[in-house]
Amino acid sequence: MSNSDQKPGMNMDLASRSIWITWFIDGLEKYLSVTEAQMEEAQRLECQTLRLQGPASEDEEGIDEFRREIASLNNLYELNLIPATRYSFVVLLHILLETQLRVFCADLQIQRGLPKISVKDFRGSAVEQAELFLSKLAGVRPQDFPEWEQLRTLQKVRACVVHTYGRVDESRDENFLRELTKKGVGLSIGYEGRISVNKVFCEQQLINLRNLFQQLFTAVGW
Repeated sequence: MSNSDQKPGMNMDLASRSIWITWFIDGLEKYLSVTEAQMEEAQRLECQTLRLQGPASEDEEGIDEFRREIASLNNLYELNLIPATRYSFVVLLHILLETQLRVFCADLQIQRGLPKISVKDFRGSAVEQAELFLSKLAGVRPQDFPEWEQLRTLQKVRACVVHTYGRVDESRDENFLRELTKKGVGLSIGYEGRISVNKVFCEQQLINLRNLFQQLFTAVGW
């Protein structure tokens, strides 16, 4: 099978692998940009439509009701739809991290003729399994890269999103997350005590992911 016939995520020759991972990251970067713009435009258009319709009546009660409708619409986007969109991006980014780490480990195992021990044979999360595989079998310590620790932060945010729908006080990493929101990384605690993910956080995690794989490829001489 030629390189052009291979599908992304498959074990392919070493020369093309970094291109595919970069392609995945580029795709997520475009996805983030497009979804953010679409959500902003949808909110603007719905508010514009509502304002064009105007209040049902011009008396005080009608105007108050109209203002409540505008406020409810903005709350729908700012407290629910936009946060949910960013939560979905955090999950997608973490999936990419896990899947591409496993591809990287599998291909490194083949290229170096490492013992036939699967990444999944190690304990822990998928990210922890990859760390153990690389450090114990391949002599590569991803935990020494600053991007690795940043992506472990992503892992904790993703766990809060998935397991408690962002409610920090219900997260097993509550103390860590509360401290994290004080560091200006694009996270805060907002509506109903849920972790609020800013676009800046998403963009920085994309940069961390890109840099991590560049570090890994350099470390193994690819």
